[in-house]
Amino acid sequence: MSDEPTSGNEAPKYTLTLTFDTATMQCAVTANMPNPDTALDMLARATRAFESQLRFLQAQENMQRAAEQQRMAAVTQNLRRM
Repeated sequence: MSDEPTSGNEAPKYTLTLTFDTATMQCAVTANMPNPDTALDMLARATRAFESQLRFLQAQENMQRAAEQQRMAAVTQNLRRM
């Protein structure tokens, strides 16, 4: 694969494939990149992106849990007033 852009300002396209076998709990990585450093950089970027998504989802879940706890506390307090 050439490092030269294919047309205009278009960057070269590289592929990085992760395959996880749940039966054996093994991960295989294949890459179509000019060098191993580029593949490692892409893996690091993917790791940071997935970690960011995970933190966002966890924050959403925590906010939903806190809102539900507040609703339940309000219901409990209303029942106690009766």
